Amino acid sequence: MDDKAVTRASRDFYGRTFQAHAVSHGSLGYSGPQAQESRFEQFTRFADLTGSSVLDAGCGFADLYPFLAARFKDVRYTGIDIMPEFVAAARKRQPNAEILEMSIESLPKNRSWDFVFACGPFNLKQHTFEVVERGLRAMWQRANKAVAVSLLSRYSTSAENPEASYYEPADFVALAGKLSRRFSLNHGYRDNDFLLTIFKDQAHAGLEQNPGKITAATIRKP
Repeated sequence: MDDKAVTRASRDFYGRTFQAHAVSHGSLGYSGPQAQESRFEQFTRFADLTGSSVLDAGCGFADLYPFLAARFKDVRYTGIDIMPEFVAAARKRQPNAEILEMSIESLPKNRSWDFVFACGPFNLKQHTFEVVERGLRAMWQRANKAVAVSLLSRYSTSAENPEASYYEPADFVALAGKLSRRFSLNHGYRDNDFLLTIFKDQAHAGLEQNPGKITAATIRKP
């Protein structure tokens, strides 16, 4: 499925959830605030975000902004979403935040952020691995320090949602290694998610920039 078809499918799905749940966690696919915050907490464990700029890709109602503001000083937040209903609600709820109606691919070329987060926007069944890879690469181009994305795992112990996509974590480890030698994958914070974090480090570029393989001479034995 191409990106335009995915966008149409996403707008149709979230248009239906918004009609059913209005401005609530249900519209975003969460069971409640605790389910959302448990994911947000993972985005803040790997770095001190004080004084940082953050792009929230697929921001929904921009709930991440007050979560970050309560924990870190001087966070400069930008949220983007393709749903006009979500954007209007987010602007009303968070008047001090920058909220834009657009996709990650349509952002101005000259803009970048320290951290780029995506909490669940790739979870619909229309999102194949190839679609997510394109989105992750677009996020990577915008990030100065790190990218973090939460995804549903094929090893989930919860009942499967027929409208959702579940991913093989190992596929994303391979993708991360193409971009950077510094990344982490957390598969232990919920029973159905994993969080992939990829760090930008010019000294440890991924296989696409630095394809040289590690030799036995460079491996330190414990």
